[in-house]
Order: sequence, then C-alpha cells, then structure tokens
Amino acid sequence: MSTSTKDAPDLQMIQRRLSESMQNMQKMEAEVQEILNMMDSLPSVDQQLMMRSASSSKKKRDKSNILPGDGYRDDLQRQAAQKRQELGLLWTKINELQAEEKELKRERA
Repeated sequence: MSTSTKDAPDLQMIQRRLSESMQNMQKMEAEVQEILNMMDSLPSVDQQLMMRSASSSKKKRDKSNILPGDGYRDDLQRQAAQKRQELGLLWTKINELQAEEKELKRERA
C-alpha cells in the first residue's frame, strides 16, 4: 500500500476528530455562558433576603445540606472555572490535531 493511500484515512480521522473537538468546545462555551448568565441573574439584595429566610427554613426542615445563595453562587463559579479549564485542554487537543493534519498533508505533497 502506498504512503498516500495509507495517509488518507489518517487525515480523515484527524479531520473528524478536529470537527468533534470543535463541536465539544462550542457546547462547553455555551454551558459556561449559561452558568455566567445564571450568576448574573441573581440580584444581590434579593439574594441576601432570600438567604436569610431560607436559612431558618432549612434549619426547621433539617435541610442543612442545601447550599445557601452564596454557596450556590460559589458552586456556579467553580463550575464555570472547571469548564474553562476543560476548554483549555480542548484547545490544546485541537492544536495537536491541527499539527498532525499539517504534517500528514506535508508528507502527502
């Protein structure tokens, strides 16, 4: 089998993986934006009033494991940071795949 015949499936596989990675990246970016929008939608004054009311209510119903408003906001921030880290890893993967694609194209020429 010639080198160019062997490289064609490799190049197609790399291009498919690149496409999948880009789709995953767009999905994650949308998730991060959704988290940030949710955080922005929490008004600070209303949130503080709600936390005070919810705190005593949770104690009465023994629901102390539920996050208060600040805990919820912190959790959203952690989720956004984790998604951003995953996005960074995806960018690295995409760059590696693009380098492989470029190398295969160079070998075929």
